[in-house]
This record gives sequence, C-alpha cells and structure tokens, in this order.
Amino acid sequence: MKGYIQHKPGLPHYNYPARVLSDFMGYVFEVPPEVIAMRIGATASSTVDPNSICFTCHQLLTPLAYQRTRWADDGTYQTTDPDGKPIDDSDHGLVAGYPYKGQGMAAFSAQAVKKERFIRQTLQAEFNLLFGRPMRFDQDERGLYKQLWNTLAATGDLRAQGKGKNTSPPMRFIKR
Repeated sequence: MKGYIQHKPGLPHYNYPARVLSDFMGYVFEVPPEVIAMRIGATASSTVDPNSICFTCHQLLTPLAYQRTRWADDGTYQTTDPDGKPIDDSDHGLVAGYPYKGQGMAAFSAQAVKKERFIRQTLQAEFNLLFGRPMRFDQDERGLYKQLWNTLAATGDLRAQGKGKNTSPPMRFIKR
C-alpha cells in the first residue's frame, strides 16, 4: 500500500511482515532482550534453520519478507532491483511448512484470506467498529462468532457478511 511504511520512524522494510502478521493475522511475536542481542549479525538463512531460536517466528516472517520485495517502501511496484536484475519475490522455498507459498504478495494474500486468524481478525475489527468493543468470541459470544463464521463459510463473501452483521437478529441486542 502506497505510503504504508513512509513516515513511520522505526519501521524499516524488514518489519513489514511482522506488522502484516500481527495487525491482520493476529500473530503475537515476543522477542526478549536476550534474543535481540543474539540477532545482531544474524542472516536470513540462520533465522529459518529449524534448530535456531529464531525459527518459530521467522518461519513466517522471512518468506513473507521475500514475497514483498517487488514493493518499495514508498509503495511503488518494481520488477528489477537497483542493479537491473529481476526480483525473485517468491518465498524462496526457505521453510517447508510455510503456509503462504508462491510468488509475491498475491500468493500470500490468496492463502491468508482463507485462514481463521485472518477471518477472526476481520470479524473482530468490524465488530469493534460497530459496537465499540471486541467480540468475546472465546467466551459468552461464542455462538454469535460461530454464526458469523458459518454465514461467511456459506457465502464466501467477507464484505457481504459484514453488511449483514449490523441487521442480523442477535446483533441488534448486543450491548455496546
């Protein structure tokens, strides 16, 4: 997205995958000071080594970082690097179990929208916008969450599901 990283101090391009995965997919990354000290000088290959302490997070972060390489920090799309060589925006096959394999952000997006984390985050964001509080999908509003999930599964249209949310019978009685 044009301008997403621009004017965000402390958000260099390599943190983009962490922002996408945390903001839109609901992942939580905890990096203790000891790990930050160890990471100085770490390379991409050492972070996706299954025996590495970094592997848990970087099995998602590093492949996604490669997939966004055709997008400059200012939001412009490019097919070649500064030396004129073609950019390989695949996941580079770094992690066998990477769930978003393929070329570029399109491959990531095509898989991400099918994941429960993405759908739950989207439903949660819409609910929060409409009612001014998060949905308690893991507590007393589990039935409501399941109904929204089933409606989405039946229609496959997240936008239409969002429009119907405000007028569905159980939603009219939600306490704000």
